[in-house]
Amino acid sequence: MKDAAAIVGIAQSEYTKWGGLTRCTEYQLALETIVKAVDDAGLTVDDVDGFASFSNDRNEAAFV
Repeated sequence: MKDAAAIVGIAQSEYTKWGGLTRCTEYQLALETIVKAVDDAGLTVDDVDGFASFSNDRNEAAFV
């Protein structure tokens, strides 16, 4: 698709109270969720040209 955007996969991270998630960092949680969404779309991460992220958090697009 030239000059177009599409949302083709979706995923959800686990939810906890503040400080309740100790198995990974927020960054790792964001990356896990991205990989799940890519898998849901039937793609690999190599198929993804780009993505959008909200700001004012520790997982800004530049870091991911």
